[in-house]
Amino acid sequence: MGDLLGVLVVPAGDGGAPSRGGAVCRRTWAVALACAAASCLAAGCGRDRGKATPAQGTPGAADTFVDTIPELDPSLVEVPIRYELGPAIGALERAVPRTVGNLDDRRKVPGHDRLSYAFVAERTPFDVSVRGSTVTVSSVVTYHARGWLKPPIGPSLGGSCGIGGDAPRLRVTLTSTVKLAPDWTLRAHTQVPTVAPASDEPRDKCKMTVLNVDLTDRVVDAVQKLLDGKAALLDERIAKLDLKSRVEKWWAQLARPIKVGGNMWLQLRPEAVSVGSLRAGDGAVIAPVALAARPRLLSGPRPESSTVALPNFTPSGPKAAERGSSLHLLLEAVLDYDQATRMLGRQLVGRTFTRSGHTVTVREARVFGARGGRVGLALRLAGDVDARLVLAGRPVYDHASGTLHVPDLDYAVADASLLVRGADQVGHDAFRDALRERAVFPVTALVDSARARAERAMNRELTKGVRLGAKVETGRALGVFAASDGLRVRAAAGGVLSLDIDRAPPVKVRRASSPAPPSRRPAASDPPKTPANAVRPAVRPPDTR
Repeated sequence: MGDLLGVLVVPAGDGGAPSRGGAVCRRTWAVALACAAASCLAAGCGRDRGKATPAQGTPGAADTFVDTIPELDPSLVEVPIRYELGPAIGALERAVPRTVGNLDDRRKVPGHDRLSYAFVAERTPFDVSVRGSTVTVSSVVTYHARGWLKPPIGPSLGGSCGIGGDAPRLRVTLTSTVKLAPDWTLRAHTQVPTVAPASDEPRDKCKMTVLNVDLTDRVVDAVQKLLDGKAALLDERIAKLDLKSRVEKWWAQLARPIKVGGNMWLQLRPEAVSVGSLRAGDGAVIAPVALAARPRLLSGPRPESSTVALPNFTPSGPKAAERGSSLHLLLEAVLDYDQATRMLGRQLVGRTFTRSGHTVTVREARVFGARGGRVGLALRLAGDVDARLVLAGRPVYDHASGTLHVPDLDYAVADASLLVRGADQVGHDAFRDALRERAVFPVTALVDSARARAERAMNRELTKGVRLGAKVETGRALGVFAASDGLRVRAAAGGVLSLDIDRAPPVKVRRASSPAPPSRRPAASDPPKTPANAVRPAVRPPDTR
């Protein structure tokens, strides 16, 4: 009989036996039900009485339904990723000496055989500033110098700068343009370092009026040589900053299913990444990463982890920042059949239906899964007729009332005319319609519980330094179907999703500061002092010839 789930009748003492070709029964709706069931039996339908009992339902009937899980729009979450420049700047600090020169080491001025000079210079720690994708590394160099002029006749003449007065200053600057490649590597292009007087003020020039000479360029050239090759070094060190392994670590965490409770699982399912323009942040370069994911909360066995590897990113559009973070979560709430049976029992069991002086009372009611995602109701009736019958229909979720109902509930026989014929169609329909009105299952609390569980599961530390956060609000219903374990309600929940990476205090780049003033400025009459870490040449008396 096609989709027959079974209508079995226990013979009642109300007379009316079926004939071979059909049923000849009294024209009451209760007897008509029994008569129709007898006709079905005579036709060879539902011979196994045990399969239609409320206790057993229809085993295996729901297994033929193919569940198609709906896909929602991707959720977006902004994840600012920091590139700490400390390691790269540290390498530069180690490569560039803090002190250069020696006041005891005389140097000839090219093209001036009679002119010589000596200097000692000390730089401050490198200072780092970031503006957009431009990284500027700078330092202030202070220096002291002496000069000697050997005239053709007479003793040597001497002069100095920065001794007994304000020391001249130079500013060292390295400017690097940093870009993030789609494969998550940083690529830097550093310009040739510049060394120049810190200002146009006279104090930042090394002019010796006695000798009529300016040694500023001599000191600039000496400091410039210290920086040869350092632009390439900075580019190399920035390129070694490893962001990809960090991103892969939290990407893998997001790909793992999270157990919510019972057999409920939260899957975040990351799928794509985009990155906007780099920006500055406390001496670091920050990449504004936007993650796209399709999270869902489903019941069943533990799902497999996502197999999507961390992809190359795509550049974000100019209006990407306006979108912000958003959450589109697929929620699933399951009303198991034991719960549904208790709900239906409160609506039907013990209720009496009367027509034309004849009555039947519902003694048992059970809910189970039927074929094609439908729900089945198995009833046992007592009264003028003792009957067991089954009805089935497709469940529908009513968002306004937060309930499930079955508007197309009908007797589970392919040909409904077998159940009732002629004048008793009205009684047949009235009984079915009464069941439709009462087969209502409240699920608002169930859906809200699923929302709350999802929100709790999405507010957690995934791994050290990576915290997931969310605010989940239940949205529109997507549908409901009968599965083997219960009635599954699916809804699209909205809200806000967040992902915080590396919330611990970042590694700070050492900031430059002005050198501490000496306790006493060196006087012109003081003997020259050589820094402790400078190479001390053999001391020789000044040439006064």
